[in-house]
Amino acid sequence: MAVRLAARRRVGGDRRAARSPRGFESLRVDVTLGASTWRTSIFPGGDGRYTMPVKRAVYEKEGVDEGDTARVSIRLLDVG
Repeated sequence: MAVRLAARRRVGGDRRAARSPRGFESLRVDVTLGASTWRTSIFPGGDGRYTMPVKRAVYEKEGVDEGDTARVSIRLLDVG
């Protein structure tokens, strides 16, 4: 099973300031979920929202499962 998080809010403002998008128009980010922080990429969907993969070790540690709602902090990297 894989857990993917989908942003409920659209990524705006700072996204436009991000330097050259990476493959698949992904954006590099630092993410915090509970006590876990890691660096990954978020990927745009057709509806203006972004998704990101969550490693098994993280979602198991934080008690997140497929279909759950979780609060995360996302900080865009490579901005400016």
